[in-house]
Amino acid sequence: MHFDKDGNRKFMVEPEWRAFFAAADRADPETRAFCWTLARTGGRLTEARNLTARSFDAATCCVVIRCLKRRTV
Repeated sequence: MHFDKDGNRKFMVEPEWRAFFAAADRADPETRAFCWTLARTGGRLTEARNLTARSFDAATCCVVIRCLKRRTV
């Protein structure tokens, strides 16, 4: 689903992404890292906020994100 229940887009289009990355690159290093991690992992905001240094595996270049969304089968 690309739209929420009110008809608003749930995803950004390319010009919005470009603006987001440009703004992130002008921010302080901590904010820049957070924005790029959030954008490149696809994690939710709360998931990204819960990342710690142990979440990043330099050997495999992976970020381990604990999924907070509960799914029912």
